[in-house]
Amino acid sequence: KQEISKNAENSEKNDEEIIKTSENIDISNTIQNPKQIQFMINEILAQNKISFKRRSVKITKESFESVKKVADIFKENKDLNVEIAGHTDSRGKASLNKRISQDRANSVKAALVKLGVDKKRLKAVGYGEQFPVAKDDKDGLSEINRRVEINIEGVEKW
Repeated sequence: KQEISKNAENSEKNDEEIIKTSENIDISNTIQNPKQIQFMINEILAQNKISFKRRSVKITKESFESVKKVADIFKENKDLNVEIAGHTDSRGKASLNKRISQDRANSVKAALVKLGVDKKRLKAVGYGEQFPVAKDDKDGLSEINRRVEINIEGVEKW
């Protein structure tokens, strides 16, 4: 019983370390678990989402800091395959939204590659308005739906 209690205590300490690491966005070689890495990426994007100027596929300067942090994570964890998912709100034509979301996902992919991430590990997909995370207002606007997500898809090679 004492051994089990000690293991549970160590596990809690490890969880605390993961949380502390993600709070500081400190990238460490000890992080190996894809779920932990995904959590860190989500935290980076929650603090500073990847955004674009209106009607543009150019990443804003502020957002580029998040892209750099994500690139550093992927350079430290070279065995991860990643999907870069572009999303829009429902304002405008669905076909245009799909194209915009694809172009923005491609833009993030290009930035990651430029920062040293192997392009073979990255897949860019534009989903348009297909997967909202919030209800759009009466005009089809929802800032939260206009986003780029970065999702770890696995550790096998493409």
